[in-house]
Amino acid sequence: MARFLSPEWFDAANGVLSRLSVRPDVALIIEQRVMGGPDGDVTYCVILEAPNPRVEHDGPPGDIRLTLDYATAAGLGSGRLTVSDAMRAGKVRVTGDLARLRACASELAVLAEALAPLPTTY
Repeated sequence: MARFLSPEWFDAANGVLSRLSVRPDVALIIEQRVMGGPDGDVTYCVILEAPNPRVEHDGPPGDIRLTLDYATAAGLGSGRLTVSDAMRAGKVRVTGDLARLRACASELAVLAEALAPLPTTY
């Protein structure tokens, strides 16, 4: 079982995501800065582009940038919390092209659903 946001977790997440596909007309990078984790702050990217989505530790700059605390990130990662709920509660700061984020909502929901059962310790 991989620890959330560890190198092993990124490998396991990419293993799951490699089985998904992304339409050629979809391209979005979401940069997430998770503050206050067990190993300090972590920045990673969710890259939604054909042929397969992936996550990268310290990936390329994002079209959308999320800043959130570790507890919120763990809630999102486990599926106990949605981005919409976290934003409404003021737990996530979002900057960037929000129209693109909304346009990719269904694809991001598929990713979240695929990653939620990943055996992870938080």
